[in-house]
Parts: sequence; structure tokens; C-alpha cells
Amino acid sequence: MIRNISLIIFLVLMFGCKKEAALQAENADDNTLTVKDNPSDPVDHAIYQFYQSTGIPCFYNDTISRKEVGTVNGVPRYFYKRLTVNWSPALGVDTFTQFRIPLNKADLLPMLSLIKNELLPLIPDNIPIHSILFADTVFMYPTIWVPDRPAKTEMNAFSGFNTLVLRIINPDTLTAESKKHYLNDVLKEICVR
Repeated sequence: MIRNISLIIFLVLMFGCKKEAALQAENADDNTLTVKDNPSDPVDHAIYQFYQSTGIPCFYNDTISRKEVGTVNGVPRYFYKRLTVNWSPALGVDTFTQFRIPLNKADLLPMLSLIKNELLPLIPDNIPIHSILFADTVFMYPTIWVPDRPAKTEMNAFSGFNTLVLRIINPDTLTAESKKHYLNDVLKEICVR
């Protein structure tokens, strides 16, 4: 009996292992945390120049790529790659954070020089910034409602999983004290992660 079982296993292994084509990666993960140049758009071109000089990609939308994965009844279906904002190593899966995408992307142009000239020199080289997402507003809601606490707190920055969300300000209109307060808030958020 054992001889028959051994013979069956041997035959299955011999004829079951025929030549197969080498595996090909179908869904190779592209590095979507990159910025491509668009010389016809001044905002996109400025972001590209910032990316070339610092290596930090900046975005004004949390959806950073779209890939067609098939069709259903002639209607194309897409896979969207988004920045992961609502997850933080410090706070866990749901950070109760809400942000609003900029209505006017040109508002972020003064922010690029503020980040490059005043914020990045303060950050040590061993702390990576994977990407920056600009937002009009950034709010955090409390996990537990407390009567004397506000329902939501406006923030200047929030550190997500693969992005740093920054509230858009105009640094030219800020006082030196307000600018220092803003930069301190951003540095605190970077240190939290």
C-alpha cells in the first residue's frame, strides 16, 4: 500500500512539474511619488523645479495617479493611487483628520520658497519627507467628545503615512512672529511621526 502511494506521489510530481513560462510582473509598482514637468502650467513647473532642487515631491491633490485596470460593459475601470493622509505611526489607522484640496493652486507658489529657504534647513538630514500635500484647511476632530473642547481643531500641518499635509498660507503677509509660529507647528508635526 505504501509502495502504491509513493508511486502515485512520484508520478504526480514528475508529470505535474512541466515547463512553464517564467513569471512576469503584471502590476509592477511604479514610484508615483515623483513630479513630472508641465512647462505650460506655471504652478506645475514651479513644483517640478522645487522637486528637482530638493527631491521632495509636492502635490495639490491627494490622488496622484490613475491606471486603467479593465472595462466593464465598455466602461473603463481605474485604480487610483492616493496619498495616505489618515494614517499615522503615532496615532494609528484613523487619525480623524480632514483637509480641503486647494481651490486655487496658484496660492501655493509662495509656500515653495518658504519651505525651501526656511523650513528645510531646520530639518535634519536623517528625517525623511516623502512628499508634501498642500491644503486650504487642515482639521483634526477629537476621538472622544468632551463638552468644553472644540468640535474640531484647525492645524497648520499634519504628518500622514507618506505625506506631510501643509495648510497654505501667504508668507509675505505674515509677521515674523506668525511665520515662526507656523514653522514651529510644521516642525512639531514632523517630529511626531
